[in-house]
Amino acid sequence: MRSGRIWVGRLGEPAEAFTLDEIKQGAVRESGLFPELYESPWPAITTGVLATGVDRKYREHLNAVQFGGFDFPLYLPPSLLPRVAEDSKEAERSQADIAKGKLLKSFLTPFETAMSTLKGSERKAYESQVLRRAGVDSLRHLVAISDDRNSMMDRALLGPLYGDLQKHWNPQVREIFGEHHGVPGKRVKETDSAHYGILNSVYLREKAFEQLDARHATYSKMQHMDTTLCIAPVIAGGLPLPEQGLIVKAEGIPFEFRRISKQDLEDIKNGKIFTHDDFNLVRTEDHPGGITLADLKKYHPNHRYLAEDFSPGRAMTAFAHIVGLPQRTQGKKLGRSFYSAAHRPEKVVSNVAMLTAAPSPDEVEQTLPMPKNLRLSRRRPGSHREENDPLYGGFRSLRELEEMLHSGQAFVIQDPDNFDIPADHGLIDKHGNPMSDDDIRELRRLETDLIFAYLVTMSTQPGAANHFGRSVMVERSYWEKRGQWHPDFCNLGLAGDVENEAYRVFDNVEQLHEGLAEWDKTVYKHEVPLPANDFIRTEKQLLDILGIDDPGYVVSSYGSASSYIDLAYKDPEEFNRRIARLGVTTNDGGGARSAMLGARNGNIIAMKEGYDVLNIGIRSETDVSPLEGNIEDSIRAAGYEPVTDEQDKRHVTYAKGQFHILKLNRLLQRQAAIAAMSDCATYFAGGNGTVVEMALVRLHNAKVRTFGQGLFPGFDNDKHTIPMVFVNHEFDYMGEKRGIFDVLNKPYLENAQFYDMHVFAGEDRIDQAVDFVKTHAVDHGYTLRNENEEPQRKQGYNHGKFGPSYPSGPEL
Repeated sequence: MRSGRIWVGRLGEPAEAFTLDEIKQGAVRESGLFPELYESPWPAITTGVLATGVDRKYREHLNAVQFGGFDFPLYLPPSLLPRVAEDSKEAERSQADIAKGKLLKSFLTPFETAMSTLKGSERKAYESQVLRRAGVDSLRHLVAISDDRNSMMDRALLGPLYGDLQKHWNPQVREIFGEHHGVPGKRVKETDSAHYGILNSVYLREKAFEQLDARHATYSKMQHMDTTLCIAPVIAGGLPLPEQGLIVKAEGIPFEFRRISKQDLEDIKNGKIFTHDDFNLVRTEDHPGGITLADLKKYHPNHRYLAEDFSPGRAMTAFAHIVGLPQRTQGKKLGRSFYSAAHRPEKVVSNVAMLTAAPSPDEVEQTLPMPKNLRLSRRRPGSHREENDPLYGGFRSLRELEEMLHSGQAFVIQDPDNFDIPADHGLIDKHGNPMSDDDIRELRRLETDLIFAYLVTMSTQPGAANHFGRSVMVERSYWEKRGQWHPDFCNLGLAGDVENEAYRVFDNVEQLHEGLAEWDKTVYKHEVPLPANDFIRTEKQLLDILGIDDPGYVVSSYGSASSYIDLAYKDPEEFNRRIARLGVTTNDGGGARSAMLGARNGNIIAMKEGYDVLNIGIRSETDVSPLEGNIEDSIRAAGYEPVTDEQDKRHVTYAKGQFHILKLNRLLQRQAAIAAMSDCATYFAGGNGTVVEMALVRLHNAKVRTFGQGLFPGFDNDKHTIPMVFVNHEFDYMGEKRGIFDVLNKPYLENAQFYDMHVFAGEDRIDQAVDFVKTHAVDHGYTLRNENEEPQRKQGYNHGKFGPSYPSGPEL
């Protein structure tokens, strides 16, 4: 079968089914269903903007345009808009509504907001910039497109494969048990995450096949994907398209299923990030024995199958024929490009220049000879030293680190062990003794861990608003010793897509230059500004913004705001409920999903039980927090009304001032504020951001042990270690038991005491973690409540700037 079904319709209305061959022959035009599509011819020059945050999905659509010979350049939103938002995270119910939600969030809404708020010359300059980048004469010739995808398997697999998820805490996961829902349908990411990642889901699928085979059940082991495109004009009425959006849904040719091999198991131990494409087997005329979809995309990116039998390409090809996109002349290259030398990367940042006892700039440049169009940034630590600071190694604060990282557009992680320690480094420890070479090397490794984790976190979605650079090159010798553990959360399905979307590993200068030369300008976010300085400088400044006199003993909760692991929500909810009953102030990233939502809801439960609580959430509004959900919507869903602080618009509070949200600009600005005020840090199942938070506190603790001061000048905790408490629940992974943090913590357990790391596992892990908090707080002079005594409101307890008249949520 070469042609499956393709449905075409307006958003919100019934769709009509066609085949691709019928569409190519003009069946949609002849049907008379969409007269507005043919009231006027499609303009000779138009450009599409594709709302997707993942490079490989962008490539799949671009392939269809190229294979069909259409003159229709496609760009990702950051390539055209100076300001973009993130996608909708699929809060909508239907595929078409999901696709339209992505379109609104990722392009149409930020564009309309900019056009309505900018005035005069600013608006004209903004419009001119978009036109120049898109290569069109009028904004009316700009087409906005987004997609959403279903992964469909035989419904006989619902119970054997997903039966354990029927009581999952998240309704989006439970949707798959609905009578009219696909298996897993539009919830493939959610179910993969709930099953601890793609590879574990594939393993469980094999076990489900075996279970059904043992019953002699009749079922299909094939699966297919369908893709729904939502296509709308950026300016209403500018193109022959329905104003509410044209919907094109294409059903792909079914995939066979490849079983997990010994090589897969070896690859995952070595840090490979898997996708379903590694296990979807397709048969083509060129590959009658079958080839994985991943290999087809890698080695045959312009293959006909990807354009006409793979559902994303099929949907884009169908759209092109439906509206009559203009064809390119023979030999003409695709697209009109706005790129010039001014938009190419100029500076490369190396981690080695930022490290403790860093080599000289000349030595760094000798190890990284650059092509002619690139040069190394010479920014080094030292720009923010206070007069009373001792001679200090490496970057003194996260503010200093952020400025150095943003001094370039390409990034290289070199192995710090390959550089000698200067004999005259002059560094002294907190006891006044010269630092040993071993101590310097360990600090260099920890600093590199943080830099690498941060760069990967900010580079895994090259089409997204938070992406500040495309090319992250990692030296293999460092990656094998330390970096290969980093993708473990990616393998759990919590972050990342494929390796080359996060970073590339290089062995020599030739491979380094090759990776830098493959810079993909269509996904690089141009004109990256130095981050707005939103760092909180002192503890007093932070408390003044929040209106809190004394937060008492503060425990931070780190974890995912995007995973669907059941215990990623339940563990932080129970832990935070219990420590809130003790009178502990809780502190988190202010996310609206998963672990962050669970942590906040634990406080809400304790409050409704009658206890005074104090919770502080700190978001990073211009980069990662858009991925973590709308916090105002989440607050209202809990039954409270958020109120913005008139003295500082970044500050929102609710529930009589017992809950605070502070919105800062960037990830490191947020992480500095969270960690700097924490007396103890707790970690739950998370993703790339959680890896950053682990690396950050571990480095701070090592610097405090070494120098007597860490990464937070201006805060009391600059001179104290922050205990790292890992709530390490076990799960079944590939037929074996393992803990959520086992792989990530492995390189550091030998020095766990030095880093102040504490891992609690087993059924009583929450009890162990709570007991640690009790002991640590008392040992440091804090008096806590007895969590089993009757709740009693404190008289005059200062919850912030807002008094008792502050609107409250529902009471029990």
